[in-house]
Amino acid sequence: MTLQDKQIVSYHEAGHALVGMKLEAASKVQKVTIIPRGNAGGYTIMTPKDESNFSSKEDLYASITGYLGGRAAEQIMFGKSKITTGAHDDLDKATSIAKRMVTSFGMSSLGLTKYITMNDDAYGQTKGSYSDDVAAKIDAEISKMLDKCFEKAIEIITANKAELELIAESLRVLETITAEQIDYIDKEMKLPKEVLEEKERHAREEEKRAKGEILEIEPDKNVEESSKDDKDSSEK
Repeated sequence: MTLQDKQIVSYHEAGHALVGMKLEAASKVQKVTIIPRGNAGGYTIMTPKDESNFSSKEDLYASITGYLGGRAAEQIMFGKSKITTGAHDDLDKATSIAKRMVTSFGMSSLGLTKYITMNDDAYGQTKGSYSDDVAAKIDAEISKMLDKCFEKAIEIITANKAELELIAESLRVLETITAEQIDYIDKEMKLPKEVLEEKERHAREEEKRAKGEILEIEPDKNVEESSKDDKDSSEK
């Protein structure tokens, strides 16, 4: 991961975490990391605050807003023209929730009609038996929900930008931060001691390197090439 990518991912994941902390209905943030996994540059782990078999309308709106927190943070920190593709999975999940709110849960201005039936769900159908006019209204309602949640994410991050910076810096230093460290930042508005200790350790190493006390030994390319040739010969 390049330094630029690390900076982008740190703000992106910090955005998810910050929105999760500030929305009462959101799940609790347990861990945030910028260590890549699969196609993701990093990820935020959140768990429900209480065990329930149901999700309220408020819960679902909070989930959508949380998923859009990464894109919101990128836009605030780097500008609209510098947003990245890092939110592709977030947008997929947010859109899926909004679509179910409209077509399955009767949680939109289109009313209580269930546009995707249980049979449609059972067979994996994503489009019910409705007209193109209704489909256009559903799409418009989904878009309105996503826009509303994105505006909320922008509002939260803008109002708590200093905290966003603390979370992002902690991620750049430690790469992974825990629920305890996140709660400490939220309550004290300071970097956790683990972050400060790691920054001090890094500063000491840089000072030694500048004085020549830490030698960076480059691998002998001739030896590497010779070893590679020997390996190729043995495989033949």
